[in-house]
Amino acid sequence: MVALETNEERRRNLQLPRSDLLRRYGHTTNNHKTYDVVELGTDKIIELAMEYSQLQVAKKETRLQVLEDAQILEEGYDITRQPSHMYFFHAAPLSLINGLPMNAKSFKASITADKPPKPRISLAVASVLWKVIRSRQSDYAISIAVENVLLQDTGIQGRWRMAIEVRLLEKGILAAALDFVDGKIASLTEEPLT
Repeated sequence: MVALETNEERRRNLQLPRSDLLRRYGHTTNNHKTYDVVELGTDKIIELAMEYSQLQVAKKETRLQVLEDAQILEEGYDITRQPSHMYFFHAAPLSLINGLPMNAKSFKASITADKPPKPRISLAVASVLWKVIRSRQSDYAISIAVENVLLQDTGIQGRWRMAIEVRLLEKGILAAALDFVDGKIASLTEEPLT
């Protein structure tokens, strides 16, 4: 005899962020808070990394193709709710940001050795991440303070309430990531005490 899973059981077992649950199924559960993420768009990352590096457009396309072949280039990158070993950020977006401003000789050596750019957070990477996160924060039209006021309104129920809760958590993820990046920038620019 085979036990069949109900739709509700299937939804509970999915490791989806609450924004996806709300969009797909029309409701969320607190069990899925740990899977919440905020996506950073690849186009925005590339745009801001290019501004920082001032790489020529012709070289950019070649570099992006090489990074795509190395399976670093994706449609978007998630900032996770729980800090991972890379402090909210996965390796791929860090490698992407490191690869664009890298000098030509280092980039060629890295690719020739079949090693993509390292996913480390240098001052350049932290500066680009800071701009990307701030840009992503500006995508939200309503502030955290206003969202909190809306949650106090007992007339807001159901999907509307869930949507506010999801947005608040996403904004919290961005705020925590920005705090981390601020700290990283401060630690990278600190002058040693003598």
